[in-house]
Amino acid sequence: VSIDPQTHSLSAKDIITIAGSDPDLQLHLGTRFLFLEISQGGNALEWEQIEAGSKSKAARYFIRNWNPDGPPLAIRWQGSLPEFTGYGVSIIRPDLVELSGFCGWFPTIEPSSQSEQFTYTMSLEMPQGWTVLSPRDGAFKPDTGGTMKFINRSSQTQDIFICASPGFEQHQIGAEDSPVLLYSAPREGLDQIKADFESVVALSTQWFGEPTKSEEIVAIISPRGGGAEWGYERGIFWVSGDGFADYLLEHDWEAKGLKKSFAAHETIHTWFGKSLRFEDAWLMEAVTQYLEVVITAQLFELSNLPDRYFTWYRERFLANDKAENTAISSLGIDDSHYDHWYLKGSWAFWDLEKHVGRQALIAALSDLYRERAGSVISRMEFTESFQTSLGTELALFFQHWFDDSGFQPVYRIDSSNTGS
Repeated sequence: VSIDPQTHSLSAKDIITIAGSDPDLQLHLGTRFLFLEISQGGNALEWEQIEAGSKSKAARYFIRNWNPDGPPLAIRWQGSLPEFTGYGVSIIRPDLVELSGFCGWFPTIEPSSQSEQFTYTMSLEMPQGWTVLSPRDGAFKPDTGGTMKFINRSSQTQDIFICASPGFEQHQIGAEDSPVLLYSAPREGLDQIKADFESVVALSTQWFGEPTKSEEIVAIISPRGGGAEWGYERGIFWVSGDGFADYLLEHDWEAKGLKKSFAAHETIHTWFGKSLRFEDAWLMEAVTQYLEVVITAQLFELSNLPDRYFTWYRERFLANDKAENTAISSLGIDDSHYDHWYLKGSWAFWDLEKHVGRQALIAALSDLYRERAGSVISRMEFTESFQTSLGTELALFFQHWFDDSGFQPVYRIDSSNTGS
């Protein structure tokens, strides 16, 4: 991949090798790029476009008459863009095609469950002053490119990430011996963005302690506007997505009429998700979603904000005709799980808070973190830790919320007023 320093035109070429894939394999490639040859065992294959692409989404192609049990496929492609001025966020991941490569230009493969092992090697020639970031290799120097090699090791959440843009700045947040890094292009409102990150890190550290010293601290990736937030594991740094940042700055940190921290959810995963890992991803998200709400309320000093959030969560969940017939614990990462994992899951802790109080609930999470940080915990270990900290039996309570279908609070029974 080469970006011309004078014209900022981008050119790329590559050979993809694919082995042992699904018989219904589809390829995705940006509209400015093209396949030169697709072959298997030296024999040329035909392909056809089955869906046109757009500026931000790759076109889809189907390969004819190939044998998944035969030799690997060899796919040559190349292409160019007349101008590439840099993107705040660029992602290469096989199952999120509209965000793949440099905004849908480089090839991706479908179907994929994010658990396939693959290697991506890229040679980059960047103009003076540009920064390239990757979780495996940190930050390249602004005036040089280099070769990056990534290996996905069958993780549900670890994807390939590349961020290329002119003039990224690095900001260290948190303690010197266990910092987290924020990267952002110079922009208006950067001080407000930094302050939001710093506040979330400071409060999380106060409540739970320092994050573990790890090379795999969570990142913030927010490539979409309109109040939509995306976050993924990306190594030791965050990258702020300008689309979402602009939206919150323009709307006084509000989305859907509710105050929202730019940093809260994915930053909290630094503690619950990365420093302390969970065997059940849905439990990790339920805890983090609950903490996102109460930490945001604390930062903005809005005592009624949790009530407003959880009222909205309940209304959204109950508006989903199919949601009530499914249990949280029955849904996997590849299922449509947001309403269950995040909304109903966080409601379990909002419900429990009514019984034990917020201070005691935060203390129970702090006890858990300080005792088990750096390890992977099971649901049973989580429940036992909570029972010890809170001095109450919780197995049936969590079974009700996590294993039963429907939506029926135990302590916040009055549906017209969830309480505070």
